[in-house]
Amino acid sequence: FRSGADAAAAASHAQGGPLPTEYGHAQIAQISALVDQAVQDELDLLKERQELADGESRRLEFVVLSMLGLGLVIGVFTVLFTRRQVSDPIVNLTRLMERITDGNTDVEVPNLKQRDEIGALARGLEDFRGLKQKADSENWVRQYLLDINSGLQTTTTLDEFAEVLLSSLCYLLHAGYGADRKSTRLNSSHITIS
Repeated sequence: FRSGADAAAAASHAQGGPLPTEYGHAQIAQISALVDQAVQDELDLLKERQELADGESRRLEFVVLSMLGLGLVIGVFTVLFTRRQVSDPIVNLTRLMERITDGNTDVEVPNLKQRDEIGALARGLEDFRGLKQKADSENWVRQYLLDINSGLQTTTTLDEFAEVLLSSLCYLLHAGYGADRKSTRLNSSHITIS
């Protein structure tokens, strides 16, 4: 079979055709050129795809950084808003509570009309302030009544009793008094209230 192929190749060569080895080199060169062209086409496509991917990557990076920046700005505003609306009023109410417990009941409690938790805390603090003020007033009266009572218990005469009672009451009322020693009766014309 091989001899027939060799005979055909020799006949083709005799007519001016290429020898089989030349024919194989030509085909290999054509195939090599086609492969080189395919490789170059694929490299060009790969380069286009890489440029497209790089563009998409830059766009995605921009979107992510923009969202991160926006999130940071929103976070800062949220913290500032929370501080202004929640933390600062609670700190102020806490300071007022300390002042009230120290005995200063002449303070004005803010945020009483708010309809949230801060308003509820403020209304509770206002109730506490009123109760503290009332308790302090009652303690003041009770203390001075005890002082008057202890002073009255040491008296032995009616004149001493009247003088201790009158001087104690005048002191509490910030009033002056005078007595006519000759008649040993109090003269109401000498009592002055300042």
